[in-house]
Amino acid sequence: MRFTTDMAETAGFGDVHFICVGTPQRADGMGADLSYVEAAVTSLAQHLSRKALIVGKSTVPVGTAEWIEQLVSKHAPDDLGVEVVWSPEFLQEGFAVEDVLRPNRIVVGVRSEWANGMLFAAHKGVFDLAATEDREVPLVVTDFATAELVKVAANAFLATKISFINAMAEVCEVAGGDAGQDRGAGAGLRSEGYGERPPRPAGSGLCAVDRRRGARRRSGVCADGVG
Repeated sequence: MRFTTDMAETAGFGDVHFICVGTPQRADGMGADLSYVEAAVTSLAQHLSRKALIVGKSTVPVGTAEWIEQLVSKHAPDDLGVEVVWSPEFLQEGFAVEDVLRPNRIVVGVRSEWANGMLFAAHKGVFDLAATEDREVPLVVTDFATAELVKVAANAFLATKISFINAMAEVCEVAGGDAGQDRGAGAGLRSEGYGERPPRPAGSGLCAVDRRRGARRRSGVCADGVG
């Protein structure tokens, strides 16, 4: 393994290029800042000299993959036939390497059999490792929009689980329960390492983002059983 900041060298070396840059919230609103994605794709596309596959991994709004296709069409030579795939990442904080080697699913949004075959070949080591360990890696082959929405849905569901267990932590704090045991015995709520703090000795695992209405919940639970 080696690293480079030379985009021409990268374009000349690889046949499959993964775009894994950040998409932070824009300073002027709630939208995603796609400037890093745009910079990476345009810089790569203009240096390509043969057909290649560009794979988007970043968390993006729906429609980004089609926009990336337009960028590639604009900046890459017309006769190369460069293609785009969207394959969102599902990495847990603190387990990124493990989740790359042993993913619990792979989702790919493709437009051609060639692109699907290239991406499958790029993941051959992952599938071979799963076979030696007698595991299966679910592979979902779909369209661009669905691949993008799968990541959005996963993030939204994760936020829902975190908010729910944080609310339960507030109830435990008032009632004297143990939020850690409640989380484990409840419904298999897995936070995937994002946001939720380990329960404090007093029984609370409350995130700062969900402290709002905490005082009202505490008084409400104690007064009439309604949070």
